[in-house]
Amino acid sequence: MNDREPGDVQFDEESGEGDSLAVERDFDLALSAQAQEKVAEIDAALDRIIDGTYGICVTSGQAIPKDRLRAIPWATERIEYKVGGLGRRH
Repeated sequence: MNDREPGDVQFDEESGEGDSLAVERDFDLALSAQAQEKVAEIDAALDRIIDGTYGICVTSGQAIPKDRLRAIPWATERIEYKVGGLGRRH
């Protein structure tokens, strides 16, 4: 056990916990990726505040309703464009 690297997982029948540890690790990695994505979205929203485009839908160019921005301050699209692309149909 002492000669194993951190993160090494034993996947033989004796360990029994290899599968659980792998699943937990994958779950942690997924959560970390989601958090990093959210930070990037927030950073982009801060950049839009600086350049004066915050609150403007990137698809339509129309203002994003204040209620939507209160709920999701990093929103880039109006709800009708975000949900399944309904607003994009002509």
